[in-house]
Amino acid sequence: MWDRETAESSIYIDFEGFGRSSKNPMPHPHMLGAYQPKKPAKHSIFHTFCFKDEWQPISNGWSPNSEVCTLNKAIEKLLSLAKKEGGLLVYYSDHERAVVEKYCSASLYKKFVERSFNVKPALRRMFNRNRRANANGDKAPTTLNEFMEHYMAGHRQVNSVVGAKGPADACRRLDKICSSGLKLRKWVPKDKALVKALFSYNKGDCISTWKLAKQLANHNTRFDN
Repeated sequence: MWDRETAESSIYIDFEGFGRSSKNPMPHPHMLGAYQPKKPAKHSIFHTFCFKDEWQPISNGWSPNSEVCTLNKAIEKLLSLAKKEGGLLVYYSDHERAVVEKYCSASLYKKFVERSFNVKPALRRMFNRNRRANANGDKAPTTLNEFMEHYMAGHRQVNSVVGAKGPADACRRLDKICSSGLKLRKWVPKDKALVKALFSYNKGDCISTWKLAKQLANHNTRFDN
């Protein structure tokens, strides 16, 4: 049962990296963002995991909650944290699950499936249930932005990566910048700004997923009552 308590105890994740291509239909992600909502006596926390050693300057200079590690280690850490908090790892769309299946160990993937939740199918069911009730015939949302626009117009966190054509382009540019070996504090301002823009974009997706998951929990509570 997806309820408010579970929603507030869960961790909301999102990958960034290169887009799919005919040569590589599922590239290994460059980074993973993970948002923990605030609780009584606890601030919200945004974790970032970078999966390329060359991104060490970014991780070192970004936040104490950032680290360079393997995808396997990041998922292990987040699963342990979700279990401790009594929640799940929540994501939007099947991409996150598919990436974990491809790049993590079979045993870890099994644990991920047991303690994770793809919120998109449940959001579709919520929309369809409301559409039948309201009989207004609205077109069903498909993307994260469309769901946010439908349920929480104006609440989308970040719509673009400033200084790049998108997150994939930002990752490509940061790969090139990181090849210099310079520490983040020695980067030129526009390159530092690109790091902030990419991480803000990723955090925005995580928070949007959290807001929609909370909306779903509220809906389930009303529906059950």
